[in-house]
Amino acid sequence: MVRSGGTSLDLSRRDFGPEHVHVLAEALKGNRSVSKLNLSHNPIGDQGCELLADALRFNSGLKEIDLSFTESTGNGVRALCKKLKESKWLKARVRKLNLAGNRHGARGPTAIYRTLSFASSLRELTLDRMNHEGAERLASALASNQTPLARLALLHCDLDEAFAGSVAKIVQEHASLRALTVGNFPQPPAADAAIDKADMVVMVEAAATTRMGSLDQLLQPLASGASRLEELTLCSLVVIERELELLGRALAGDRHLKRLALEDALCSATESPQFTQYVQLHPFVQSIEGLVLAPQSVGNGVQVVPATHQFAPPGFDPTHWGNIDPHLQEEIMSGFGGLWPANSSSSSSSSSSSSSSSTF
Repeated sequence: MVRSGGTSLDLSRRDFGPEHVHVLAEALKGNRSVSKLNLSHNPIGDQGCELLADALRFNSGLKEIDLSFTESTGNGVRALCKKLKESKWLKARVRKLNLAGNRHGARGPTAIYRTLSFASSLRELTLDRMNHEGAERLASALASNQTPLARLALLHCDLDEAFAGSVAKIVQEHASLRALTVGNFPQPPAADAAIDKADMVVMVEAAATTRMGSLDQLLQPLASGASRLEELTLCSLVVIERELELLGRALAGDRHLKRLALEDALCSATESPQFTQYVQLHPFVQSIEGLVLAPQSVGNGVQVVPATHQFAPPGFDPTHWGNIDPHLQEEIMSGFGGLWPANSSSSSSSSSSSSSSSTF
């Protein structure tokens, strides 16, 4: 199973269980040739993690370990982190650790943070489902021994303002960090024709306020020039003109970012003069991905990769919205893709005007 001279062992998505890990663990004991191990998307559970952890005590070769989506809980992660911490080889050699997609509970994160205090070689870390308290502890753990982390991914997290503030602290204080992926941002509530539109407006406005506050906190290190990030990926961000302007202001103060990417973004804004002006003035940006921007609107040799999701206003009767802020109107109309039909009293000219603004 483990061949001499090989450096990478990819066993992802093989439907492996603990019985398979038992064989693998025996092969890894004392092995020095395998530097990368990928067991992601296998139902090995806590038992598999514990078997692997026991074998790692006798392994001095592994540098990258991917145990994402392995159906482990805090017990399995705790066993693994304990062995990583105890092994004089591993804590000085492991460079990449992915533990996302598992049910860690309270024990898992605690063990991870304690391990980080000793992981002097760690360069890349992927975690998920973290709240702001977890982000604070992560910041403290990384600062305790100045782990030279270069890439950090925090997926499917509770991205409120407190969480964003803790992540911003990591970016500002961790000079070695070059790439950050973070999400998910607060989303508009799911469309439901049974919900009164006045109540829906309140719910959408609350989500928008939280999202803007979170984005503002997260971008502070860039805006102040305190960030050394070269790559920034934001997941599940609703993008209308306000968000583009906020991103633009952050770029105005930054001098290092080369790649800005939005994954699973919900985009309705097609252009923002302020944003494009900031991009044109930024000295290093090479790639912007996931926005609905025409390449010619950015210029300056910047590669523009189109968004995968674009919204079209579904043609609501404008009289439904009264004096609601125009940006909020756009978000509401864009976010509910036609579930609510236009009011029957709306004029045909109004309907056709709305249809012509489609970005599909």
